[in-house]
Amino acid sequence: MNNVPITFLMPYIEDEKTRKVLWSECAANGIENIVLGDWFISSIKFDPARAKVYQDELNDAGLKFVDAHAPFGAAVDMNNFDDSGLLALNHILHLHIAALMGVKTITIHIGNDSNLPGVSVAQQQDNICRMLDKLLPEAEKLDVAIAIENIWVPVNTPENLWVIKKRFPTPYLGFCYDAGHANLMSRTHGSIQTNSAARTYWEKCNAGVPAWDDDILEKMLPELINCHLHDNMGDIDDHNLPGNGTIDWQKTVALLKKAPRIKAIQSEVIIERNAIAVKDVAAKFKELFN
Repeated sequence: MNNVPITFLMPYIEDEKTRKVLWSECAANGIENIVLGDWFISSIKFDPARAKVYQDELNDAGLKFVDAHAPFGAAVDMNNFDDSGLLALNHILHLHIAALMGVKTITIHIGNDSNLPGVSVAQQQDNICRMLDKLLPEAEKLDVAIAIENIWVPVNTPENLWVIKKRFPTPYLGFCYDAGHANLMSRTHGSIQTNSAARTYWEKCNAGVPAWDDDILEKMLPELINCHLHDNMGDIDDHNLPGNGTIDWQKTVALLKKAPRIKAIQSEVIIERNAIAVKDVAAKFKELFN
């Protein structure tokens, strides 16, 4: 665990001078690693010259990219049927951008049932696996591992992530544990929220009561290669600072230290949404992982 890098998600900033201020603030507070977020990847995809701009900015500040999050949403998630192959090519481009920027793991959303009404979990899994058939050989060539993530809908439960993983024994496919998403699905905290996001989405999917589960991390641990750490009260996906919610961080950190394959620990705290200073998020993760 001592050699596992801690990475930090930072906000989208279009203005170059303001962005450089943010990098300086990160470095001044002991942050070394920045997440290649979906907005970085999207901007490079549409303007390849930005790759060097971002690399130079981080190099000048003494920072580097370590892990990535691919662009996501109803139109691009892997549970879509991809008869043309164009969607797979889109994700392959994301993999190439990640490799170009020196990244070793990229989290890709497999998708949400609510975006595909009437499509069974089994059919979504087949769509996802057909996509991975195309992506994983490329990931291996590029030496970039793909992580699929728990969310709060039926297709993303740990059990359903394992259905996909068991079809692909390669080390280039693993899991990304999202602590905030797991808290929405927890029996202890999520199930007591009458207006929770989990309840709403399971109703949209006509899936009944959410599969409340306090052992999501334990189930994902053997194939965990990344994790997204942030907090909430069990109702909505706040992406708040650890401690500003109901997650048991002592238990979470102790389990993460046992993850045999973990390559990065990511702060997915959204500082601009929650008005959190860079110094506070840096200090909190230093406190958690010492």
